[in-house]
Amino acid sequence: NVTLIHRRDQFRAVQTSVEEMKRNKVDVKTFYELKEIKGKDHVESVVIFDNRTGKEENLAIDAIIINIGFVINLDFLKSWGLKMEVNAIAVNEKMETNLPGVYAAGDIAAHPAKLKLIATGAAEAATAVNFAVTYINPSAKAFPGHSSNLNLSI
Repeated sequence: NVTLIHRRDQFRAVQTSVEEMKRNKVDVKTFYELKEIKGKDHVESVVIFDNRTGKEENLAIDAIIINIGFVINLDFLKSWGLKMEVNAIAVNEKMETNLPGVYAAGDIAAHPAKLKLIATGAAEAATAVNFAVTYINPSAKAFPGHSSNLNLSI
């Protein structure tokens, strides 16, 4: 048996995927969220709750598969004084924020040429790390080089 909990009654998935899920007799619990995972050496059960009423339910389970999706709450970042753009931290081409020595990369970072892809997020992380190194050590190079610069002979 498969049980799917979802925090609202609408799905963002492709409609054909939603229809296939329903055809396969998945027990869909809408307006539910995960509260607690229970078990000793492995997961044995979970506590879920109806986000409209707060009513809790205990489900015996064998495994948990978590799918992506989240509710953004960036209030704590705003309290630090970080400049925000919608639901992301504003950065420049070096991935610097408006606070000296604070960098951001990936989905949390916003800049004019932003592409929300895993590959560009990894590149942003590398950029942020390299420029953070130069912030900590001003004599360091932002681009330290790569293996083909080592002139190694095999």
